[in-house]
Amino acid sequence: MKAISKMCSAFISRFACRQGAAGRPLFGPAETGAIGKLADGLAHEIRNPLAIIIQGLECLKEGAGPADGSAKTIIKYIEDAAGRIDRITKGLVDFSHPGTPEMSPQDLNAAVREALSLMKPQLEQGHIEIREDFQGGLPQISADKNKLQQLLAILILNAIQSMTAGGILAIKTCFSGRRRIAVQIEDSGKGMPPEVLNRIFNPFFTTKRDKGCIGLGLCMARNIVAMHGGVLEIGNRPGTAGVRAAVIFRWP
Repeated sequence: MKAISKMCSAFISRFACRQGAAGRPLFGPAETGAIGKLADGLAHEIRNPLAIIIQGLECLKEGAGPADGSAKTIIKYIEDAAGRIDRITKGLVDFSHPGTPEMSPQDLNAAVREALSLMKPQLEQGHIEIREDFQGGLPQISADKNKLQQLLAILILNAIQSMTAGGILAIKTCFSGRRRIAVQIEDSGKGMPPEVLNRIFNPFFTTKRDKGCIGLGLCMARNIVAMHGGVLEIGNRPGTAGVRAAVIFRWP
């Protein structure tokens, strides 16, 4: 486990801060694939000892009596830490094993509504106001339903996390040129400085590590969009604060 972790850290340290021409990241398919293999090995090494820790915690909780206040507090801290490691491991597995998409006709408006419903607890907790603008009569797209939901959840969650004191989440679907339709997600946060915006698709790059993020969300989102032959564009909203994420799909 230490060897794989050291390899992964060395690889990330070598590439994470480097930028290509015009500010484009240097992470192409080869580099992303190499990181995926390292992430897969790291996740595999973590899962077994993590399972033992979680099982041990369950035994400790059952054995702690009502008077063992300090012991219960320590157990809770360990449990929270183990839960965070478990979430990170699942993220690494999802990143390294994207799987083959199972395509079927999907209604984009219905998919967005479902994603908003699933994210309702986070939206309410963040005091986020939702503004919807759905284009009627959109043709269906060919997409993997689960991956489409994962993509929308990543983009919505990113928007929520950028609005630390509440705000407005605006979601719009529309036609976007010939035989293309799009979903746009805008937040009313502070936006991103150029040095951050230029690196958002780099694996393991994040400005929210203190919130448990490991920096794979947008990289995974871009990969999902690529699976569907689409385009993912993310940038600051022109003329105002906040970020706009737009996913453009082709329709048959």
